[in-house]
Amino acid sequence: MTEKVEEQLSMFKEWFRKQPHFPKKIDDILIVRFLHSCYYDVENAKKTANKFFEMRATCPDLFANRDPTGPDIQNAIQFSKMAQYSIAGNKFLWIWQIDDPGLQRYNATHEAKLSALATDCWLLVEQNLEESDIVLVDAKHMSFRILMKLNLSLSKAQVKYYEEAMPFRMNQIHFVNCPPILSRIFSIYKTFVKPEVTERICFHLPNSETLFEYINKDDLPKDLGGNRESMEYFTKLAIERIMDKREILLDDSYWISCDKNK
Repeated sequence: MTEKVEEQLSMFKEWFRKQPHFPKKIDDILIVRFLHSCYYDVENAKKTANKFFEMRATCPDLFANRDPTGPDIQNAIQFSKMAQYSIAGNKFLWIWQIDDPGLQRYNATHEAKLSALATDCWLLVEQNLEESDIVLVDAKHMSFRILMKLNLSLSKAQVKYYEEAMPFRMNQIHFVNCPPILSRIFSIYKTFVKPEVTERICFHLPNSETLFEYINKDDLPKDLGGNRESMEYFTKLAIERIMDKREILLDDSYWISCDKNK
């Protein structure tokens, strides 16, 4: 860590600890992550931290009633698979898959809550500061039915959170096994996704190998043509971590701003 970075980190920590509306039960690694995610731009890190805690107080559909043992999250677990792990080049890979071919169980709110829980759990346990985050979504089970189940206000809040408040470096977004309906879904989302984010999105057709131009097979689960463990294996690990951190995940004193107007 250079002298300049150490100075910026010291300044940011001092500012962070002085914010009366921020939760008090905050680990140093989360404070560091805000600064790291903004490439050590202190002013941008302040904005990100403020947005992170504000949105938790103002977006109950994402952050309230999210007990991992409760009915909403338990339902989401039934139709979701996920993986979160480090890959070559000091990068971190996030994979999400709807494992519900007929979308009978699928509920957009339940899915969003589980996704937020998974990322919060990562914030609690991950110590490495990655250079780049890659998001991969398996779209193979997306169909026309999903359009009837989307919650646009929730989708907008979710996009805003990951664009402006989540302390990570989201540099690539990949959709794999893309069905024709995905173009219609994306046309809806494109109206509220920032242009600089849409530029990072790549679409990959079923049975194509274009994904491997971006991510090595050795870094992908075998379900997606790679050489690593299955999505089922990684999902089991992720759920176990969430259950292990249940008490902290449900403790608002770790997560929610005391003043919604800050």
